[in-house]
Amino acid sequence: MKRNLYWLLALAGLVLGVVLSVQFHIRDIQHNEAIRRTQELAGQVEAMKKEQEVLRAQLLRMRGQLENLSTGPLASQIKEEIAIFTGVTDVAGSGVEVTLKDSSAPPKPSENPNFYLVHDEDILKVVNELKAAGSEAIAVNDQRLIATSAISCNGPVIRINNKPLTPPFVITAIGNPDIMEGALEMRGGVVEYLRFLGLQASIKKLEQVRVPAYSSGIKPVYIAEEEPAAGSAHSVRNNVYETQMELSDLSTKPEQAGIEQREADEALNRELAKMKQFAGLSPVSGPGVELVAQGRPGQSGSGIAQDSNNVADEHLLKIVNELYSAGSEAIAINGQRITAGSEIRLSGSHINVNGTPLSPPYRITAIGDASALKSRLELKGGLVESLGAVGVSVEMQEKSEVEIPAFTGDLNFDHARPLKEN
Repeated sequence: MKRNLYWLLALAGLVLGVVLSVQFHIRDIQHNEAIRRTQELAGQVEAMKKEQEVLRAQLLRMRGQLENLSTGPLASQIKEEIAIFTGVTDVAGSGVEVTLKDSSAPPKPSENPNFYLVHDEDILKVVNELKAAGSEAIAVNDQRLIATSAISCNGPVIRINNKPLTPPFVITAIGNPDIMEGALEMRGGVVEYLRFLGLQASIKKLEQVRVPAYSSGIKPVYIAEEEPAAGSAHSVRNNVYETQMELSDLSTKPEQAGIEQREADEALNRELAKMKQFAGLSPVSGPGVELVAQGRPGQSGSGIAQDSNNVADEHLLKIVNELYSAGSEAIAINGQRITAGSEIRLSGSHINVNGTPLSPPYRITAIGDASALKSRLELKGGLVESLGAVGVSVEMQEKSEVEIPAFTGDLNFDHARPLKEN
């Protein structure tokens, strides 16, 4: 009996020892975890302090950038360059004056009299050649050509910027006169072609050419501006604002001191954003159409097999012009934004747009009234049908949302200068 009691007491002592040992172990673990957690939190606090200092420095740096942008000479330069590129200011500089007239020869009884007249595509070819030669600003009969300008026949007149124009057509272009004249007058070039048709074409190099500002309204209906790219003036301002919110526990004195500056910045940025959108310098989105143009193997009317890559620069030029005529507000070809200075020019086996070689198939995206754009190109006897007759296939889809990137080239104006107001 005593022996059993002894073993029971021994067993109880053992169990108690194990329980106490486990408790002490758990307490030790909890203590160590508390220490680890405290150390972790301390590290996080230290990291947040360092981040706060970084944000403080970022805030000051960005505020300095904004001050330079809105008040320094950089602001004036940016506005001047964008104004020239957009076409909203009168400019002057060295350049050429190209005059196109109807043929002076009387039509023969058996010939179509329209063959003796200057057509929209004739002006379009001259303008495109000038752009390829580096023209910085162009006008036709004082109608400034901008990114969305269309050149279209309308009965006995040619309409540009919805203004009816009659011959003679005087095309003024600012740029290097020698280069532009050489491009137009080269053997087998556009002027030789026009003269072959019997049209009158003359070129004058001038030390001073005036190109007026675009005079119609800027009222986009369908395009919406995308988020600005990092590093733009708008994004810098937004980053500053976000940084200020993150640093809300800091002194509000710097914020109060910069209220007037930010208001000026915002006004400047709104103006620049509108101009950039209009000029093609910011990405935009909206409803529209997507076209795919490519050669279609088959048999021509003469029975000669056609090349599957037989899309020419003039085909794309006509498509873009037709889309603008139908009211498109923004266009891109294979990701290259079409601007007032964009050429569509055959170069070897490629077609260059903005100096960038593109290969087929050519994907053309356009923002505007999708139904109107599609109907305009697909109407009976229209452009899609005529392109199909020469072996060019055009497939088109209406889109509820089309994204068009910004023009990414440089704004370099070596010849065009804004005309100063008297």
